[in-house]
Amino acid sequence: MSAPTTNVTKPALLFVPDISGFTQFVQTTEIAHSRHIIEELLEKLIEANDIGLQVSEVEGDAILFYRFGHPPTAEEFFQQVQKMFVAFHSHLRLYETQRICQCGACASAHTLTLKIVAHYGNITQSHIKEHVKLFGQDVITVHRLLKNDISRHEYALFTHGLVNEWPQATTPTWAQREEGSQEYDVGRINYGYVPLAPLRQLVPEPRVEDFSIPGAKVPLFSCEHEVRAPMSR
Repeated sequence: MSAPTTNVTKPALLFVPDISGFTQFVQTTEIAHSRHIIEELLEKLIEANDIGLQVSEVEGDAILFYRFGHPPTAEEFFQQVQKMFVAFHSHLRLYETQRICQCGACASAHTLTLKIVAHYGNITQSHIKEHVKLFGQDVITVHRLLKNDISRHEYALFTHGLVNEWPQATTPTWAQREEGSQEYDVGRINYGYVPLAPLRQLVPEPRVEDFSIPGAKVPLFSCEHEVRAPMSR
């Protein structure tokens, strides 16, 4: 039998990075490579977690993170957003500059974009074997916010439920905060958001990988051959 559901309601940060362009990318490119690329990107987002976020679910093109307790400060929040965004696009740059495969998935991976939605509210948990499921209206709220009227492709959205926990309505130096409001089946939700496009200038140039043998002092052998064929073959 599964463990009983706990009815304890706790305040928590809900944090959802979402890969935009996922549906078209998977449907119009080679499924094996597109799946591999999306898996790598989701792993990069998980590895970039600096503020103690827990993974609740991986939902195809998005990750539902949560963290119980006090909300992050504005500085912590925007630093986390920045780190995930730079990690995401740093990996995509490898497909743009160093790929060997010329398939549609590898050639178009650089067109994928990232948006992040965050909310602070009250949630409950249930435990089903080793899985943890989050429940509550605030969980519904953060999912609804993934669909909105923001015209930009890349942004970090944060509800007033989170902003109200910050002593001052601060925004990072790399972005200008804008305000929005949306009517959903859960009611009207007011939020702020910042465009993430300025962070692209922080994405480093891909470094050349060093595949030399550690400790080797002299070349062991070399081989060179010219293949007279188009790259696509």
